[in-house]
Order: sequence, then structure tokens, then C-alpha cells
Amino acid sequence: MMRRTALLLSLLALACAGAPRVAPPVGGGDASAERTAAVPVSFPFDELSRAAFDLLSESAVDSCSICAREAREEAFRILNETIRPGAVLRGGPDCPFLAAPDAGNEFLLSCFAHGELTLLFRAHTAANRLVGIESADLTPDSLAGRPAAAARIIPFPYGDGDAFLYHPAENRLEVMVRPLPRAAAGGKAPLAPGASGGYD
Repeated sequence: MMRRTALLLSLLALACAGAPRVAPPVGGGDASAERTAAVPVSFPFDELSRAAFDLLSESAVDSCSICAREAREEAFRILNETIRPGAVLRGGPDCPFLAAPDAGNEFLLSCFAHGELTLLFRAHTAANRLVGIESADLTPDSLAGRPAAAARIIPFPYGDGDAFLYHPAENRLEVMVRPLPRAAAGGKAPLAPGASGGYD
């Protein structure tokens, strides 16, 4: 089963190899202001991400440690294409960001569910940050702990990918973000999952 899933992921990855990525900022200035253009993203509702979620969930319960490691590595490779630093995720009336239970700076998308996988979006403040998060990507105290209308994915150099960290024991995926105030979100209508399983 795992080999079939991995093969499917490889084929999907080849089909999506031309997907645009956000270029890092050039020169000086405020790095959080930003990897400026909000690019359309379909994570976490696209088929590629969901196939990667399946691999992570399988790896969390696989008794073969080598098989589990290979599945995680394949999932990380795919998620590195769908979780792009600089991309903006927007909630909406039917899919708002909510504060995660017992988590000060972690949020979830209310409409997301995928088996036993927990998907969290983690913000960072000056007082509560992981090593490697740039100062420009810190969340102001005025936004900390409050669900936002939108969040920008930020880079994390010490994760399992460019912007995420996976905890296999809990089957939990954390995506690093910086919540955006409504004005910074561009005043656009929030995106919500469409009937096709992606963002409209």
C-alpha cells in the first residue's frame, strides 16, 4: 500500500514540477513586508498535499522503521512543493482560523480534516519562538493568540521542510506562519475550500 501511495506521489510531483515558487526577498528592507505578493495556494486541500498526509499517517503507524522513514521523506519532499514560504493562506466564513486547544500561538483551519493527522499553523512571538525564525517574521503581541483572517507562511531553516515541522509520535504537522492584520491581507474576499477540494 505504501509503495503504491509513494508511486502516486511521484507521478503527481512530476505533473506539478512546474508550479511557481515565491522568490526570497532581494536586498535590504523589512523581510516580512514581504516576500510581497500573495500567491494563490491550494494547500492543504489539493490532492498532492492530501497524498502526502496519507504517507505521514501511514508512517506514524508502520512497524517497519525503514518503510516509515522512507514514507516521511517522500511526504516531506512533496510538502516542500505545496507549503511555500511567502504564500498567504486565507480563512473564510465557512473555514475560519481557530485557536488550537491548549496552544497559545497555534491555529487550525476549522474545515480541515484528514484522518488522524493534526494540522496546526504556528505563529512566533519575541517571547515564544523557535530558533531559526527571523525577527522580521515574528508576530506582534497585538496579533498573538488571536485567530487572523489570513496568515503568511514563513521560512523555518531547522524543520523537516522549508516551512514546516512534523511530530511523528503525535502525527502532527506544524506550518510556520505570521498572522496578518486584515489590511495586510489586501482587503480581498477570503478564500474557502471549493467543491473540487481546492481553493476557489
